Order: sequence, then structure tokens, then C-alpha cells
Amino acid sequence: MNRRAMAVIALVAAFALLTPTSTLAAGSYATTSIGHDVSWPNCGSTTLPAAGDFGIVGVTAGRAFSQNSCLGPEYAWAALSPSHASLYMNLNAPVGSTAQGNTSAPRACSKKDKLCQSYDYGWNSANAAYGYAYNTLSGNVATTWWLDVETSNSWLSNLAANAQVVQGALDFLGTGNAAYKLIGKGLSVGVYSTKSMWSTITGGYRTVPSVPVWYATAVTTQGTASLYCASAYAFTGGPVWLVQFIDGSGIDADYAC
Repeated sequence: MNRRAMAVIALVAAFALLTPTSTLAAGSYATTSIGHDVSWPNCGSTTLPAAGDFGIVGVTAGRAFSQNSCLGPEYAWAALSPSHASLYMNLNAPVGSTAQGNTSAPRACSKKDKLCQSYDYGWNSANAAYGYAYNTLSGNVATTWWLDVETSNSWLSNLAANAQVVQGALDFLGTGNAAYKLIGKGLSVGVYSTKSMWSTITGGYRTVPSVPVWYATAVTTQGTASLYCASAYAFTGGPVWLVQFIDGSGIDADYAC
């Protein structure tokens, strides 16, 4: 995952999201285990270290509706880890050409309803990422996904609308939305960000349900990373499952809380 430009098993997944006990604190990631994450910036690298206890791979190439052309080989690298491989996708607000055709379904939105349009955009962003992963990986799609929410991407001044982008993506990959009669994929889904970025983008939105956090840091030791497992950093309202840090391997490392 590109910090420098700064998703347990099916449900069981929904149960894990709603029940942040110590046993489930890091979901399907074994507590204190160390993994690594890669994406499009690592394309072509011939020096990737061992994935560690788990590996996480980006499906998109930095923005919603983009594609990581190295998803296949990078996922194969992550799948060599003893635990499992996870996936993540980038999100942003409905701006630019990708907003066309992606803001009027699955919910029928009026031209003035920015919250509805943003929800649809998030839903369709996740649909596109899932479809690309499904086709690229021949249906071998990870059951744990993360949504990358960073200030380096384009967001609206309407924080409530930004929050709906995230919620739409969560609903598509997760349990759907009963109120809108929308069925999701039933995957375990969380959010990658920081407390500061999350507040700037969404105003401190609490997701429904309260999903887990993958916390982004630039710290350089496992011990320091573990400090971010505290509830003070659980910006979605769900538990912190992972903390990203730098371990000298050349790629981002991740500590499981």
C-alpha cells in the first residue's frame, strides 16, 4: 500500500465484525503475527521478500475503478504465506469520468441527492474491484477485504457524502443493506486509514456495522506498531485488527493486534 502518497472467513466474518472479543481481535490474522502488503507500486519487483505470516494485495491501482495489473502474481506471492491472503481496494469520491454511469444504481438517485449518488458510487466501485479480482484470480477471491481511504485521493467537501461512498463499498462486499434490499458478497471487510485522515474525509463516521481497522503508520518497530492496537485508534467504531509499519524489508509490514 502506498503510504508515501499518503479488506474470518465468510460469516463467521459478520459475527467477527460485530463481536470484537480478544479471541477475534485480529480476525483471521493470528495475534502478534507479521505480514506484508503490496500493490501496483511493486509491479515488476523481483526482490519481494517472503510474505510473512500473511499477505495483503491491492486490487486497484491507487484509485477506484482502476486495476492493479500485477494482481495475479502478487496474489500468488501472498498466497505462499502460512496464514492467508487478503485483498484491498482504493476508494475516492464520485468525481471525474468514473462518476458517469456509477451514481444512479443500484439505488435510484435524484440529480440533487449527493448522499444517494455517493452510496451508489461506493457500491459500484467495490463491484468493479470484486469483478476484476474474481476474473483475474479465477474465482479464488479472498474472504477478507480492506477499503483504502486516504486524503491523497479525491474527496468532496461534503463529508457525509464521502462517508456514504465508504458505506456503499462496505455493503457490497459485506452483508448488503436490508433497508435498500441489497445483497452483499458476505465477505469480511474493514477500513485502512488513520484517525486523522478518516476524520478529514468522513467527519469521524461510524460504519454500519462497526467494521475493523487497519491502521496506517510510519513507525519502524513491531513494538511501537502494537501501541496502535488500542481502542483510541479504532476510528470506525470497530476493533483495530492490523497496524502497518516499516520493518526494513523494502515493502510495508503489518502487525496483527
